[in-house]
Amino acid sequence: MDKKGIEESTITNFISLLQSCEAARYSPFSDVQMQADYEKASEVISLMDKQL
Repeated sequence: MDKKGIEESTITNFISLLQSCEAARYSPFSDVQMQADYEKASEVISLMDKQL
């Protein structure tokens, strides 16, 4: 992503989101946390799209 011009903060947010999703696979997550992850994913994907 760095080579494609994605900002470092966006990359960090994307990795954080992936880690959260990985944690959700193995532990019980609330609906609130899932909604927050969904909103964060939407935001990160939108930022990546704008930066490409």
